[in-house]
Amino acid sequence: MCVYNTERKSDMKRYFSIFIAALLILAAAALPASADTPVRLYLTGPSSAEIGDSITVSLNLEGDYSANTLSVKVMFDNTTFRLSSIEQGDALRRMKSDGGYVICEELPEKNGVSLGVIMLITPTSETGLLVSLQFEVLSTASPSSEITVIVSEFEYAPLIGEGSHVDHTSENMTVTITNGTGAGTTSIPGPASPTSVPGTTPDPGAKATSSPGNTDPAEPTQDVPSNTDPADPASTDDPDNPGSRASDTNAPSVTKAPGTTDEPSSPGGLPKGAIRILVIIGCACGAALLAVIVLVVVRANKEKKNRKR
Repeated sequence: MCVYNTERKSDMKRYFSIFIAALLILAAAALPASADTPVRLYLTGPSSAEIGDSITVSLNLEGDYSANTLSVKVMFDNTTFRLSSIEQGDALRRMKSDGGYVICEELPEKNGVSLGVIMLITPTSETGLLVSLQFEVLSTASPSSEITVIVSEFEYAPLIGEGSHVDHTSENMTVTITNGTGAGTTSIPGPASPTSVPGTTPDPGAKATSSPGNTDPAEPTQDVPSNTDPADPASTDDPDNPGSRASDTNAPSVTKAPGTTDEPSSPGGLPKGAIRILVIIGCACGAALLAVIVLVVVRANKEKKNRKR
């Protein structure tokens, strides 16, 4: 009987040690790193280039921090640069190997790159190179073009304790194109050709008379007065085709300006609140898995004792 009580006390100490170890792991995940060095995301690359050149621009992260989510975009003028390749940096690869969910892809508008990181259980404090972007300088390049960093989410969201925003700074860069003409920066169409187009304003210097050889009296009626009321977009220029609209033929195409912040607030287009929910679910799954492991160990020890008896 005395031997049984001694073994039982030893087992209780072992289980208690496992429980304490689990609590220490969760507590360590809940303690953010001390912010001794300011956190900054910044770009590095050449300050000047020529049309036809291939340049590499790198996004870097430095400073003392602890975060579960990071969502950042690198925006550029797609009339000046064409993205050739995306290469994940060492810091981003380490985040992925630590169990993080990583997204790094070009935007559908071809004017930026979206980068997102979600650490479900253990926050990351990695620093260094996040991503390298290789660009080709286009013939329509502007004389000077800015590449911008837009951070939409940088959060510490632990399973235990209160989350917080990671204070940081972001730094852009400007590339000077030595022989850039800026031909691609104009998004508004130029003056209309002499051909009559519905909804266009005729050239004040052009004569409104028909050619001398034209004797058809019905010819002047071809220039139907266009609808100039901007408040009534449903009005039509062609009475025989009610579905046609003057704004469809002469409306300038809309090109998004470089550096616009018209973006989803999290990687992959997820709503901002979904990131925190995913982190909480992942942490809960991790805690449940840890509890299952402890239970399996306890049951295995009990079966081992029963076999000895």
